Amino acid sequence: LGQGSNASQSSPVAATDTTTAPLADIARETAGGSHSCAVTSENVPLCWGRDTGGQLGDGTVGTDRWRAVTVTTCRQIFI
Repeated sequence: LGQGSNASQSSPVAATDTTTAPLADIARETAGGSHSCAVTSENVPLCWGRDTGGQLGDGTVGTDRWRAVTVTTCRQIFI
């Protein structure tokens, strides 16, 4: 999750953005049941994983993202 696929990993892997570059300057991170979110040091919110109810905040519902996307639609962020 976060590295471009939903395949199981036996060890930690770096989450990547849509350009496949590793996420950098992460100030805070949190995980849900099937998705994760982070906020950069410049307060840019990012999320990745399952999007069954629009929880990734990228304006889609049901579009799983296996790489981090910028949150564009949300009311509040609690991390």
